[in-house]
Amino acid sequence: MAGLVLEAEERAHLLRMMRRQTNSHVHRRMNALLLLEDGWTLERIAEALCIDAEAVREHRRRYESSGIAGLERLT
Repeated sequence: MAGLVLEAEERAHLLRMMRRQTNSHVHRRMNALLLLEDGWTLERIAEALCIDAEAVREHRRRYESSGIAGLERLT
């Protein structure tokens, strides 16, 4: 899976929201997307965040289908 390409505005928004986010699930989703953007592999992200690679894939799918709003939803 290739790295993610975020617009500069989206990346800045994710960084701002991560600093304010208190829900760990939402924070982890945002962190995974930023690490994908930085070129980390799924396996490396999964290990760093103590989740499995499929969860990272799901976070990416959620972003691709619903954007940042999808990441921020608690469902």
